[in-house]
Amino acid sequence: MEPLLMTNRSSAGQTWQRMGGVAGTIAEGKFEELYPHKWLRMGFDRPDWSDDTSVGYHLPKLLTAMPDYLARNGEGPYWVECIGCKGNIVRSMKTHKYELLLEWQDFIGLPVYVYIWNSSKKRWLSIHVNDIPVDEAPIKEFHDGPLYYELQWADLEEAAKWIGKG
Repeated sequence: MEPLLMTNRSSAGQTWQRMGGVAGTIAEGKFEELYPHKWLRMGFDRPDWSDDTSVGYHLPKLLTAMPDYLARNGEGPYWVECIGCKGNIVRSMKTHKYELLLEWQDFIGLPVYVYIWNSSKKRWLSIHVNDIPVDEAPIKEFHDGPLYYELQWADLEEAAKWIGKG
């Protein structure tokens, strides 16, 4: 598989960890500012668990993938994972994270939604993890390693449960 090299000015030369962390932090801030339903912060806030001396290094992967928020609306409680993107292509849904969100949903028994903030369009959407069109999405590799689904914003908008402007 040919690695995808990021070429836009804001992400060129950055690692996935740096770019994904910045986009995720912005998305979480926009979620807290704009989301229309009640929520409670739950997941880990990007800790550095990169070596075996860190607290979370030996935790089960499922626990480290806890979604960012527990939310509630008239239909009941559900989990929310936040990611960020720019433009028409969403590169921030890593394949292993997607699989862990499906496992989390099955393990806990509450639906998982993915909130995506598009910083260039100033729009957000919330989509059930089962409705993310990964079957049609090519799998790419970021230049420093992680595999991700290359998702089209328009496809996500079409399948989203909630859509809003920022």
